[in-house]
Amino acid sequence: MSEPKIKVAVLGGGVGAMTTALYLTSPENRDRYEVTVYQMGWRLGGKGASGRNRHHHDRIEEHGIHVWSGLYDNAFRHMREAYAELGRPPDAPLGTWRKAFEPMTLMCMMERHGEDWRPWLEETPTNDQLPGDPDAHVLLPFWSYIGEALQMVRQRARGAAVAKHRRDRRERGFPGRVLATLVHLVVLCVVQLLGAVIWVAFGAARILHRILAALGLGGPVAALAHAAGGLLAGLLGLLARLHWRRVRRHLDDDEVRRGWLAMNFGVGLVRGLHADDIVRRGFDVVDHLDFRDWLARHVVDDGGLTVGSPLARFLYDADFAYEDGDMTRPRLSASTALNTLVRLAVSWKGAVIWSMQAGMGDTVFTPFYQVLRRRGVRFEFFRKVTGLHLTEDGSEIGSVTVARQACLAKDRDRYEPLCRVKDLDCWPSEPLWEQLADGEALQKAGVDFEDWCAPVVDEEPLELGVHFDRVVLGISLGAHPYLCRELMDADPAWRSMVQEMGTVRTLSTQLWLSGTDQELGWPHEHCNAISTYDVSAFDSWAGMARLVDREGWPKGPDGRPGTIAYVGGPMKDPEPLRGRPQSCAELDQDHHDAEVRRRAKAYLSDPVFRIYPKAKTPEGFDWRLLVDDREPPGRGEARFDAQFFRANVQPTERYVLSLPGTVRHRLHPGDSGFDNLVLAGDWTWNALNVGCVEAATISGMLAAHALCGSPALSEIVGLTFGHPDSRYRVDR
Repeated sequence: MSEPKIKVAVLGGGVGAMTTALYLTSPENRDRYEVTVYQMGWRLGGKGASGRNRHHHDRIEEHGIHVWSGLYDNAFRHMREAYAELGRPPDAPLGTWRKAFEPMTLMCMMERHGEDWRPWLEETPTNDQLPGDPDAHVLLPFWSYIGEALQMVRQRARGAAVAKHRRDRRERGFPGRVLATLVHLVVLCVVQLLGAVIWVAFGAARILHRILAALGLGGPVAALAHAAGGLLAGLLGLLARLHWRRVRRHLDDDEVRRGWLAMNFGVGLVRGLHADDIVRRGFDVVDHLDFRDWLARHVVDDGGLTVGSPLARFLYDADFAYEDGDMTRPRLSASTALNTLVRLAVSWKGAVIWSMQAGMGDTVFTPFYQVLRRRGVRFEFFRKVTGLHLTEDGSEIGSVTVARQACLAKDRDRYEPLCRVKDLDCWPSEPLWEQLADGEALQKAGVDFEDWCAPVVDEEPLELGVHFDRVVLGISLGAHPYLCRELMDADPAWRSMVQEMGTVRTLSTQLWLSGTDQELGWPHEHCNAISTYDVSAFDSWAGMARLVDREGWPKGPDGRPGTIAYVGGPMKDPEPLRGRPQSCAELDQDHHDAEVRRRAKAYLSDPVFRIYPKAKTPEGFDWRLLVDDREPPGRGEARFDAQFFRANVQPTERYVLSLPGTVRHRLHPGDSGFDNLVLAGDWTWNALNVGCVEAATISGMLAAHALCGSPALSEIVGLTFGHPDSRYRVDR
């Protein structure tokens, strides 16, 4: 007689929770576990949920701008496996994962120089690997990447020298050009000599590493690497100081200035990695420092030019790293920033950045949902978790209170959440009302099931031993003051995590425009996203013209958008939360959405013209460019109201910050402090310790490992990279 299955209650439907469920239902485990997912509202995704608006040509509506990185080895692995398991026809929309994700080879930052904002384009390299490749799971030893970083700095130094030489030749007479050429040749010789030293030193170190590792002698390798790193960091500093003297009077030239900024930024990273012995001690030794404060200690002093540059700022925008959402208070852990930058520089595959070819829900959460449904996972939608409660002895979760938000129509035994758009299964942007009891009345009343304060039908407890044996908490940190009071009271580690780790509200706007990006004046056809444009409330923009064909617009030119502009950024809290729950008045979604509208209108009054200069008229923004598919369409400024605005203020939607000094407050997924509870989400300790898909994926893998032993720790890519003292350390 077979043993009864272990019942697992998965609370929440984000990436971390879905990853855990994938392992619990894998072929080797599916006979061991019975998995039920409890999800507030009608769709999966958490902060990454997206929907199709059936009243507006099935347009895609997101919580913000989402991109994937080529360093997301673990996340891509699960995407590839999900698409393969679904077995969609290759010619179907998003029929394969390669149709769902496309590499991007240009990155753009906005650089403020004086009173002017200028696009800074960087062409990123590619390689013949693919993220998630099974034969590319093992990273090199951490210290060996320093050699590659030094080579990158050398290339930047050479590029900066060439740019300076061109400038000198343009400005000087014949004698000056001769002298400039001689100096230029000397500098290039120094750079090339440095490159040779780097190549020989690190080539020899790698060979010696293999020899001594085979003999079990790791200490001499670390000592040699540290000594070589010190020598090369000193040479780099000398080269950078000499070069600064040559270029500091020519910074109005974009090529010269940016060559210098890239070189000094790289030099600062390498010198700092060595000075703080991060190779040996790990990233977390500098977690108490803000990244730009740390960087200022190690770059060549150029009056704050490098520290204030887009190179040093882009991670702040990407990670919404502004305490309490206040853009005058940028704060990002140096540990998290260095971890991200080193991985981004050396461990990406295929391309540095990959873009989704539909919404986050369509591309990511539909495959997850369909695979898990096939495997027998039960999804309970419209179930809002309101509290986790401990057993009498406080050792484990004894019950979970779940509120029923809506009842199903009498003819239904389960909710079917997906709709069909152009032969693609998608999540709608509101419930499929016809499947709910009194759905028409609920729709007319404007009930929003993702509003934390929306009314509920009733509450019911899930009981230990009846409804669950194990619990996976996949609901994000912002909701924990509401859900986890008993855990916070019982365990100081929980209280510290909730009160010390910060979260931030974010805002998002999408504009459907009748012209293409180039017709509106954006000149860079193959670079359709920018960051570090820190104006108004928005710091990031993306031109999403590729998504127009995924939406349901008419084929002719009339009424069909030429592009879709996504803009987003952090949103300031009226006062610090410090882990406290907010009142329903503070969470008023309509009020905050109206604030996003006001800020978006201000964005269109001036900042947008540096992206779309041809959208400007003598009276201001040309409102005729906004697509309005309402009947009748608005005229003039009224067309603005047909666009999409979202304030991500609900507790489950708040973005988890990586503030200095907070890594130590993150709980490990398999070490919640309670026997039958594991944690899954980017708010846990996850090796990256930053809010992103890969961090949530690693957390979900660790949660699954704690429950069922799979995946093996050695299968988690980059788990111990830069974390030499990690409790998850394994021999790779």
